[in-house]
Amino acid sequence: MKNISIYLIADLTKETEKFFLHKLEILLYTGINFFQLRAKDYNDDIIRSWIEKIKNINSKYNAEFIIDDYWYFVREFELDGVHLGREDFPPEIVRYILPDKIIGWTVNSMNDLKEEILSKINYIGVGPAFKTKTKKRLSPILGPEGIKNIINQRDIPYFAIGGITDKNISKLLNYGINHFALSSYLMKAEDPRKALNLLKNQIDSFLK
Repeated sequence: MKNISIYLIADLTKETEKFFLHKLEILLYTGINFFQLRAKDYNDDIIRSWIEKIKNINSKYNAEFIIDDYWYFVREFELDGVHLGREDFPPEIVRYILPDKIIGWTVNSMNDLKEEILSKINYIGVGPAFKTKTKKRLSPILGPEGIKNIINQRDIPYFAIGGITDKNISKLLNYGINHFALSSYLMKAEDPRKALNLLKNQIDSFLK
């Protein structure tokens, strides 16, 4: 995994589909180097066509390309890895199938960080930090303090996720949280480049 502070969750929905590729390329051009395709409401053939389009765009930027849930597409399309949730295929099995790929894992409590799982994953997405409409089924909101309590317990790369915007990112930064996964704020922005730069400037200013 590359050293990153902002991880893009490119959530493909009927709402984002029209300008999806255009916005994704703007964000890649502006500096996103690690992103996930999340496509929950599409069949495999449609997802395949989107992966091909995305790979074609990403060939100019060489960002690490992760897919949510659909681990079987990783080998088929030579993707960089997969992100798994608690209701997805177990990471222990996916690690056996994909020994050299990035595996991410969604965490909402310490119960999600069993040792047998930690040894099989490369990073965790911890949240939700704030209220979000991206997921239909929302786990209990952790807030900055809840996220900090979890990441302090384990030495593993992490990303705070869930409802993060330029209006509340400072609340996370104040807790020493400086790795973020963002979806709606970037993919639904009228000007994704401006939105991304606003966040990057806040992070850079805080860390100086």
